[in-house]
Amino acid sequence: MLDGDLGAGKTVFAKGFIESMPGGEGQIIRSPTFIYIHHYPTIPPAHHIDLYRLPKDLDLMETGLWDHIGESDIVLIEWPNHVEKWRFSVSTHVKFEIVGDESRHLYFYRP
Repeated sequence: MLDGDLGAGKTVFAKGFIESMPGGEGQIIRSPTFIYIHHYPTIPPAHHIDLYRLPKDLDLMETGLWDHIGESDIVLIEWPNHVEKWRFSVSTHVKFEIVGDESRHLYFYRP
C-alpha cells in the first residue's frame, strides 16, 4: 500500500521496485492513473494499481481489477484509502511524506 499526497513519489517508488524484480529490467513502467492497473511479467508477477480516480464507495470486487492477480503476486496499490475495507494476507504500508522539493521521508509499517 503506497500512501501519500500527490507528487510524493508513489509512482517513482513503484517504478524502481518493479524494475528491481527479476524480469523487471527494461520494463516500461508508467503510472496507471487513467487505466487503474498495469501488469508486469516479473517473478513473481507484479501489479501496479492506482485508485485515485475511483469513487471511494465503489465495490472494488465488481471492477475486475483483481481478476488477473494471483495469490502470491506482488500488488502495489496507490491511494489505498479506497481499499481499507479489504484485508490482504501480507500487507506492508509505505507512507510518503514530502519534506522538500526533492526530499521525502518514507515510513514502512505493517498494521
